[in-house]
Amino acid sequence: MATNLDVITRALRRLGVVAKDDAPGADDLAQGTDILAGVYAEIAAMGLLLWPDDDVPATVYMPLTTLLACEMAQDYSVAPPMSRAGAMLRLLAVINSDDRTNGPDDHNAAGYY
Repeated sequence: MATNLDVITRALRRLGVVAKDDAPGADDLAQGTDILAGVYAEIAAMGLLLWPDDDVPATVYMPLTTLLACEMAQDYSVAPPMSRAGAMLRLLAVINSDDRTNGPDDHNAAGYY
């Protein structure tokens, strides 16, 4: 499991703000912490935050870092790694995975459409 510090550091590295072998500065960490708290609040408002605040599951780590990088990009005047909407959809797809079955009585099955 990753920590919030891991998520923030990875997002800053994706933006090219922090070098691979450097640690983020205090200001960058504070900004990342504030923005990540906002991301968590947004996800929680959807009823989807399923992990403890500082114990990020491995499956969520990369999509969350990508979304955080998208959120932080403008503050550093760099291009985001992808659109914010795409990053959010990627994260939501991992958090709220498709639990449909393909049984004959399941009208929500993929084959139904």
